[in-house]
Amino acid sequence: KKNDPTFGLMGKVTYKSSGLPFMGAKITLYNKSSNSQADTISIYTDKDGLYKLKLKPNADYVVYCSRDNFFTLSEMVSTVGKKY
Repeated sequence: KKNDPTFGLMGKVTYKSSGLPFMGAKITLYNKSSNSQADTISIYTDKDGLYKLKLKPNADYVVYCSRDNFFTLSEMVSTVGKKY
C-alpha cells in the first residue's frame, strides 16, 4: 500500500586492511519472515562502497555481503517491533 511504513538499511563496505571503499560487493537481502525467494534482493555496492535497501515492517532479514575470492559475511537485521 502507498502509506505503509518502510524502513531502510544503508551501509558501506570497505577493505579491512586499508579502510578503502569496496566497489562491486554483492549485497543480498533475504527475508526470513516470508521464507520466499521472491523476497530476496541483490544489489552491488557503488564506487564508494555504499549500498541502500528498503526493508518491510515486522520482518526478520539476513544480509549477506559477498564477492568472488573473498569470504562471505552475514548479519541479522530485524524490523520486528520497531517504530517508524
